[in-house]
Amino acid sequence: MPHPFTQTYVKMVSAAAEVQEVRLATKLFPTGDYALFESPFIPAGAISQIDERSADIPQDNALAWLPNLGQLMELIGGYQASLGAMRNALLGEKSGRYLAAFQSWEECVLAVLMWSRFQKVWQGQAWIPEDPSHP
Repeated sequence: MPHPFTQTYVKMVSAAAEVQEVRLATKLFPTGDYALFESPFIPAGAISQIDERSADIPQDNALAWLPNLGQLMELIGGYQASLGAMRNALLGEKSGRYLAAFQSWEECVLAVLMWSRFQKVWQGQAWIPEDPSHP
């Protein structure tokens, strides 16, 4: 089954240490989670969905957790908090120059999460602290 994520999202979320620590601290993933794996037995960069046989068993070969849209919203603080964060981002300086560059909802919500909770912006290769003098 193919995964629903863009290559850019995989790159963005893999680089988001604040997001990764949610699952990679224990490498435990519930059923339905997606993870990026590295192993001699699977192709490099393989993305798999965790099934009931693998759930809650440490996945030592996991390189990154790939949260879905609902999970990203929970990381912001739930549905209402995520709506507020999206509204603030869309009404603020980020809307035209920053958020418009993203190609999926996951990319956009991840960018809002990183901006609203950690004051970091995506620069194509890494999350960097936002420079308050350049909105």
